[in-house]
Amino acid sequence: MTGIARNTIAKLLLDIGDACDDFTDRAVRNVRSTRVELDEMWGFIGGKQKTKKLGANVYGDIWLWTCVCPDSKLVVSWLLGPRNHSSALWFVKDLSERIPGRVQITTDALAAYSWPIYSFFKDRADYAQVHKVFRASEVSPGRYSPPECVAQTKQSVRGQPDLELASTSHVERNNLGVRMGMKRYARLTNAHSKKLVYHAASTSLHFTYYNFARPNMGLGGKTPAQAAGLSDRRWTIADLVGLLDGVKSRKGAIRAN
Repeated sequence: MTGIARNTIAKLLLDIGDACDDFTDRAVRNVRSTRVELDEMWGFIGGKQKTKKLGANVYGDIWLWTCVCPDSKLVVSWLLGPRNHSSALWFVKDLSERIPGRVQITTDALAAYSWPIYSFFKDRADYAQVHKVFRASEVSPGRYSPPECVAQTKQSVRGQPDLELASTSHVERNNLGVRMGMKRYARLTNAHSKKLVYHAASTSLHFTYYNFARPNMGLGGKTPAQAAGLSDRRWTIADLVGLLDGVKSRKGAIRAN
C-alpha cells in the first residue's frame, strides 16, 4: 500500500516508539494533579497464557498499568508487565517521581498497591480503593461479553481521601480508548502483537499522541498536556515525527563525548 518494505515500516515503529518513550519520560514531570486513578488492563503477546505451549516462542499474558488524572485526562504514567507486586512497585515508584505534591489516589481492590503507595508517597497520598463485584454474562461459545458490575463499595485505606471523588471511571474509560485506538489490545483479534518490543513501541506512540496531539472534547478541544500545563499548544504529526531527530542528536552527542 505504501510502496515501502514492511521491515522498514516496522523499524520506524520501533524508532518512533523509543523517541516517544524518551520524550514523555522527560516531559511528563512535576504534574500538578490533586487526584489520580490507577488501573490494570489485560492483554497478550504472541498467544494467550492459557493456550501457551511450554517452550513456545510467545510471551503470553501481559498487563498495561495506567495512571490517569481525571481533571486534565492526562496519562501520567504507564507500565507493561505482569499483574503482581513487582510491577506495582515499579509503577507506583515512577508515579511518585512525577507528582511532587499531595494527591488523592484511587485504585481497584488489588492488594499489590498498598505497600508501594505507602512506601513511595509516605504522607503525600490520600488513598482509597473501589471494590466492585462482577457477575459473568451468559454468551454463546466463542463470543465475549464483559462481566456486569452488580455492586460497588468505597474504602479509605490511608490518609483522608474524599470518598465522593474516589472513582476508577476515568481510567477505565481510558482503557476503552486504548482498546479502540490500538488493534493490538482488542480482545478477540488476530492483530495482536507478536513481540514485546513492538507492543511497547506502539503503546508509547499511542500515549504520546493521546497526551500531546489528540484534542479532547471534554477539555474544550485542548489536549491533556495543555490542560495539565505541560504544553502551550496542540502537537501535530510533524511534531511527533520530529522527536526522531532529537533522539538522534542526543545519541550523536553521547557518542562524540
